[in-house]
Amino acid sequence: KDRRVKALIRKYKLDPERLIYVGDTDADIHAAQKAGIRMAAVTWGFQDRQVLSVLQPTWLLDHPSQLAGILPSAPSAS
Repeated sequence: KDRRVKALIRKYKLDPERLIYVGDTDADIHAAQKAGIRMAAVTWGFQDRQVLSVLQPTWLLDHPSQLAGILPSAPSAS
C-alpha cells in the first residue's frame, strides 16, 4: 500500500504535509507511516481500537463525526 500512496503523491505532485490517510487496519497505518503522511485510524472498521492504538496513528477516531475535527479549515474568501 505504501508504494501506491507514494506513487500517487509523485504522480499528482501532492504535498505530504497536507495529506491525511484514513484507514481501519494495521496495514493502513504502516502504509501512511512509510509514505510519510499523517494517519487517521478509525475504530468503526475492520480492526478494533486496541490493535490500532498500539501502532500510534496520528489520530485514533471512534466516530465518523470526529473526522471534521482533524481537517484543516478552508481558506476564507477575501
